[in-house]
Amino acid sequence: ALLGIAKYQGAEINVADSIMDYLPQYDIIPNIQQAENITLHHLLTQRHGYNWDEWSVPFSNSNNPVFQMLRSADWYRFTLQWPITQAPDQKFTYSTGHSSLMSPILNNRTGRDVYEFATTELFQPLNITDTHWELIDGGGTQGQGLTQFPYNLEPLGFGLWLKPIDMAKIGELYRLGGSWQGNRILSEEWVAQSVLPYSNGETDVDVFEDEFSGYGYQWWREDQNQVEIWACKGFGDQYLLIFPKFETIAVVNSWNIFDEKTENILKATKTA
Repeated sequence: ALLGIAKYQGAEINVADSIMDYLPQYDIIPNIQQAENITLHHLLTQRHGYNWDEWSVPFSNSNNPVFQMLRSADWYRFTLQWPITQAPDQKFTYSTGHSSLMSPILNNRTGRDVYEFATTELFQPLNITDTHWELIDGGGTQGQGLTQFPYNLEPLGFGLWLKPIDMAKIGELYRLGGSWQGNRILSEEWVAQSVLPYSNGETDVDVFEDEFSGYGYQWWREDQNQVEIWACKGFGDQYLLIFPKFETIAVVNSWNIFDEKTENILKATKTA
């Protein structure tokens, strides 16, 4: 959404451009030639070609790339240098790290702090006043996590805390095609592009159940019975659901964490 807002306001953002055009500070990385083939469109749709797997093991496991990224000095360099094993647009690979690359991209193209831009250009117009950016381990509480980020750039891949009613406002903004109370915040074209399923059960059978589920620009599609459902699916089973046909927004705010400790308990119980 923030990239779409910046583009609507005149920032030089073209989804067909290489991500390396947006990140000149990282022009010396081992896989630069492969990375140059990845466009902003590939990044937004999670079809970038990086061999990133954060789903097979819990985030608390040292083999998880997010675990490793958080312990590196520069999260964005770490993510860019991760092995690229496929050409772009061949496979859907969900990556919190690569979503977080939107932070330096936004900063480079607007010259503004990520949180300041989000507050001024998205939260304030929607009258969202209570926000917080913090990364915590599963089951933790606000104030016990990480609030200092590389280059003071809040990571757009994760960590934003919002009240359910404010999540719903962002959903309503998209349902209305980018306008809020008569004021346009981002273009209708960006909204439409964001919810198109670039991946689905036909392109990536190992991820999506059928041709009616898929992924757009950081948005999931969970269509049921020929009814479109646009979804944001967050850590701990937190959901923002948009049902355009029924002019309805639904929000689920929960904290269902499945970690290694839980998994070991379940295994022990099953064995017993």
